[in-house]
Amino acid sequence: MTSLSFSRAARAHLLAIGRYTEETWEIKQRDLYLKKLFRRFDKLCRSPLSGKPRDALFAGMGSIQCEMHVVYYYYLDNEIFIVGVLHSRMEPELHLTERK
Repeated sequence: MTSLSFSRAARAHLLAIGRYTEETWEIKQRDLYLKKLFRRFDKLCRSPLSGKPRDALFAGMGSIQCEMHVVYYYYLDNEIFIVGVLHSRMEPELHLTERK
């Protein structure tokens, strides 16, 4: 089975997404949105090559859309490593610095 891990930045992104969603739309919406993101992570584990190649950003990086966010990740040696979870309007070149 494919394992899943998160960079420190990705964890911080998820916390910020949760905080913003709760402040804007309450706890119930926060929980629903975070569940959608984690279902997307599960989908990646089941189908690691389902994302879009993002080699122009970093060699071997992929991305997959989830609602208003884009998940950036690497898949190597049966592991998904989530590098970041950015709003779709954010420039990944400015916000993704951690590589596996």
